[in-house]
Amino acid sequence: MSSIAPASTVRKIDVTVVVCTRNRVRQLETCLHSISCAIKHQDKEIEVVIVDNGSNDNTRQVAHSWVSTRSFPAQVVCEDRPGLAVARNTAVRKAKGDLIVFTDDDCTLAPAYFQKMGLHFAADSSPVIRGGRVELGNLMDLDFTTKHSLEISRLEDVACVAGFILGCNMIFPRKIFASIGYFDERFGAGGLFRSGEETDLICRAYLAGIPIEYVPDMVVQHHHGRQNPHEIRKLHFDYCIGKGALYSKYCYSGPRLLRHLYWDSRKTIFEMLGGGTINREFGLTYRETLAANLLGMSLYALNRADELTHSILAAINRTARCLLLRTIEDSWPKR
Repeated sequence: MSSIAPASTVRKIDVTVVVCTRNRVRQLETCLHSISCAIKHQDKEIEVVIVDNGSNDNTRQVAHSWVSTRSFPAQVVCEDRPGLAVARNTAVRKAKGDLIVFTDDDCTLAPAYFQKMGLHFAADSSPVIRGGRVELGNLMDLDFTTKHSLEISRLEDVACVAGFILGCNMIFPRKIFASIGYFDERFGAGGLFRSGEETDLICRAYLAGIPIEYVPDMVVQHHHGRQNPHEIRKLHFDYCIGKGALYSKYCYSGPRLLRHLYWDSRKTIFEMLGGGTINREFGLTYRETLAANLLGMSLYALNRADELTHSILAAINRTARCLLLRTIEDSWPKR
């Protein structure tokens, strides 16, 4: 016979912190330590969900060891299917919090993170998605995948969705996933389109009329470790593949996104004629940006065609089975 805990012992979870990780055990330890420090002296019930996305180092053991010594709810979830979007969806399904905080295993939360978060969300009468400032954790790293703005702002145009808030510092009310769906698992690191899983979800939210806000006082530090321009160039190329896939996905519902494709095409021509490039220090060019965009658009179109082909074949298969069964029934001797 199952037993139900007395109401006084049931803990209502206000916030779930999600950390998805793969083979970054040293960074993960630092990340988890910062979360513990930020949780101290909070009046909210905060849980932590760590998703091990197929690590083959001792990530799982370290995560379980950390969880076993916490005074707040925490759990390790194993998700061996590759992809950041896959791991995040697994975490969302496990989360009990009204608010879900997403950060990365190479990030650290500021000590006052949850205090600042509470101030912003306390006054909401309807769901709002928020993201915060992202600073470099190591000044030796190249200044990329950061956001330094000190101004509060609201997303007012779908064309500005990319980079408006960053995936390593964003908070979603859990009920939003029930209304607009989960992360598209084709996007993001480890997925077909390599990046952009958070941009895709934010784009869907914006088109559904959900406010998206950037607030500078919710701060994380990003210890991304990239100190070589070649690494930045590769990451930028992956980002642009994801953007290209988004252009294809939202060409009808959010056509203003295509403004970036238009301007990048023009700037590519000027660049080839001797004009300026995106960033000479990192070696970022409009030509590679446009090539990656077109690659992402093509990948999305081919994937969509493959999905439609499977749907058509499945429909043909169902129709053929129905016709066969009807033929058998019609030819069966009647009593």
